[in-house]
Amino acid sequence: MNKPEQPWYALSISEIMDCLDANKNGLNNDNDIKQRRLQFGLNKLPSAKPHPAWLRFLQQFNNVLIYILLAASIMTFFLGHIIDTVVIMAVIFINALIGFIQEGKAQRSLEALSKLMPEEATVRRQSKLIKIPAEELVIGDILILKSGDRVPADIRLIESMNFWVEEAILTGESQPQQKSTNVLSGELTLPECSNMVFSGTWVTEGRCIGVVVETGQNTEVGKINALLQTITPMMTPLIKQINTFSAWLTFCICTLGIFTVLYGWFIFDKPLTEMLLAAVGLIVAAIPEGLPAIITITLAIGVHRMSREKALIRRLPAVETLGAVTHILSDKTGTLTVNELTATHVIFADETYEITGVGYHSDGQWLSDSRTMNTINEQVWAFLTCAMCCNDAELHWSNNNWHWHGHPTDVALLFLIQKVVSHREDLMEPNSISETPFSTLFEQSWQRIDEIPFQSTNKRMVVSCKLPSGKVCLFVKGAPEQLIDHCTEESMKISKDDWHKTIEDHARLGHRLLGFAYCWLDDINIPIDEKVFDLSWQWIGVCSFVDPPREEAKEAVKLCQNAGITVKMVTGDHAATAKAIANELGIKNNGMVVTGKDLLSCDEEKIKELALQAAIFARTTPEDKLKLVSALQDKNCIVAMTGDGVNDAPALKKANIGVAMGIKGTPAAKEAAEMVITNDSFDAIVSAVACGRTVYDNIIKAINFILPTNGGEALVIIGAILFGLSLPITPVQILWVNMITAVTLALSISFEPQEESVMHRLPRSPSQGIITPFLIWRVLFVSILLVCGVFGLFLWELQLGASLETARTVAVNTLVAGEIAYLFNSRRQRGSTLSWNEWRATPKVWAAVTIVIVFQILYCLLPVAHIMFNSTELSIEQVSK
Repeated sequence: MNKPEQPWYALSISEIMDCLDANKNGLNNDNDIKQRRLQFGLNKLPSAKPHPAWLRFLQQFNNVLIYILLAASIMTFFLGHIIDTVVIMAVIFINALIGFIQEGKAQRSLEALSKLMPEEATVRRQSKLIKIPAEELVIGDILILKSGDRVPADIRLIESMNFWVEEAILTGESQPQQKSTNVLSGELTLPECSNMVFSGTWVTEGRCIGVVVETGQNTEVGKINALLQTITPMMTPLIKQINTFSAWLTFCICTLGIFTVLYGWFIFDKPLTEMLLAAVGLIVAAIPEGLPAIITITLAIGVHRMSREKALIRRLPAVETLGAVTHILSDKTGTLTVNELTATHVIFADETYEITGVGYHSDGQWLSDSRTMNTINEQVWAFLTCAMCCNDAELHWSNNNWHWHGHPTDVALLFLIQKVVSHREDLMEPNSISETPFSTLFEQSWQRIDEIPFQSTNKRMVVSCKLPSGKVCLFVKGAPEQLIDHCTEESMKISKDDWHKTIEDHARLGHRLLGFAYCWLDDINIPIDEKVFDLSWQWIGVCSFVDPPREEAKEAVKLCQNAGITVKMVTGDHAATAKAIANELGIKNNGMVVTGKDLLSCDEEKIKELALQAAIFARTTPEDKLKLVSALQDKNCIVAMTGDGVNDAPALKKANIGVAMGIKGTPAAKEAAEMVITNDSFDAIVSAVACGRTVYDNIIKAINFILPTNGGEALVIIGAILFGLSLPITPVQILWVNMITAVTLALSISFEPQEESVMHRLPRSPSQGIITPFLIWRVLFVSILLVCGVFGLFLWELQLGASLETARTVAVNTLVAGEIAYLFNSRRQRGSTLSWNEWRATPKVWAAVTIVIVFQILYCLLPVAHIMFNSTELSIEQVSK
């Protein structure tokens, strides 16, 4: 068994059977089957092993600031300050535990995703039809598929009976494709391989027999899966900024620590152990120990808020990334559109009806000149009868829901009919039944006696139907530009040129068009073949269909563009369809439509140029989507990619944030994405972006609050060493302030509501760091204020003869009081906080302030606190000061 050099679609069935050492009766030898399975593996995609819990926990310690704290805890241990060591290690453990718990929640939420491969397959082996587990399929197996099946492997067709397959998850095509057994030639794209069906796609109509030519990782789905493994997810902007900030802060802390040890040792001849302990105090003071916990909790709050907006976040940092998005690359089918074909217009010679309602629903009306149809006339009855008879779909109502099965076009026609017949009692005039032949026939039982199935070659379907009276009528639906030529001039009422112009006008809008006609047979024994088109056909009219845009998507696109976010459509569908949908959605574009073939002929720099200039990309492959995402990222853009198909998965993983659809999205897309929209509603992205921006705002507010307080603590230590004084605050007391009070206060900022301007400003620059000139000024200014207060009262207490422990307790309380006052100044980035509404704050702020005050009372009163932190009980006079 050898695989050929030519593609499978270019070989005849006999050539394929020779290559695969197979025959139409199926594989006969069990040893041969086992050998094939050993050679090519099981028919399943390898799945990445999840990280074990212990490894996810250890990963929480992978932070340069945590490394410094670990070094400080080791230092205090060898200096004999065991309590300091225990407190520092407890802080580190609590931070790690918070991050571990939140990541575990996100991971468990998607563990129940279904598999892409079907569980069973029907094959012919030893001339018998049997069912086997789909993963046991081997190359050379003869596979039988029917309507409703999911394709379990890549197959070359041997026999095809009116066989249609939905390939949207691979190609982005919104409509099912008809398959045939014809040998093809040339270099073809996936949608052009009409004699092949691919793993993971759905059979919508008909049946087929085919030979398995690729399994598992070698299928088209497998190739996409392999492509996914080569993609390294992008680091989020926040993580990049935190890493840069951590490196900068680490350098400053180490430099200051070394300086203070050497300064005190040489200048004041202090003992080295005392200076090392002071260095530990400086490290503990300067490092914002609570910052990792604050960031994690703020992100977790964002996850919770997004879940209420039907957006499920798989990885915490993705919350903030949404707030930095500059470009959204959106798939069309199922994301911007409903992925349910909808009839929008029924066009007759003298009247055009606009059909309301979207998707597979019976809600809607027929409107003529914006007025509801009030009478079902003869031409409408003829159309309804033809659409009903020339139809293979099934539609029924049960359990308060519509249920359907069949080709999307046929399903759309049945819902179109339902929008009329559900109101027929109101629409039929008293005498209309006797005056309109088709109205009398619509309700009668039509018996289909023969048919010519729809073929891609002739683009039409003909059925022969018989009434109980014995009369026979032929009905046809198909490409209107071809049917027109077979109809009588009299039945068309207007010229054929006018009809062709009408058809072209709707086609330019991206509509799919079907023409309808009928012919009564005088001789019921006429055979139904292509010769029937020599008869006198009566033209009825044209019906136009679209996969309509989601109503909520139009507003979502508008809001995104108002927020400075560029929306681009990237689809595997036709260029004309993509352009029409983009215009209807209001996506800003310059009229340029770039196809996958255009990208194929471009170098890397040209692709980057097109990625920025164009807003509509059609006929794209998974590789094209990857190129576009990479090109925009190379231009320093933060890219969100939305999609639902297997073909979207590589780009979803490569993007800064991948957004998958939760209902119609494939498991492969969900696994690759950072966010899953549980209701498939595009407007959830807007809510998620607003939430992401709010999360980032709150993180920056928390940093603006924490850094000045840490700066004040560090300056207190440095000041004491420079002037040869005792430390106003010990390292373990600093940890108390940082973790019990500062974190509690900063945590209240995480709950701050969305500011009014959040979706009326441009995305922040990806190059913008956390440390800004304004923040540096703010840190210095607030730090100096805190130092003055802490040092002033500390020295004042010593001057009055208070003990060192009492003076330090006063200093700690002073620092906490200063942080409470500063909290109210940190609640807004834009606008003033000097208003009654701002001082009222949120309940979370006042709760945090109350908790801190209670903790400080316990800090001063509890004997165990006196032992752990060397604090003392303060008198009323000392508290009032």
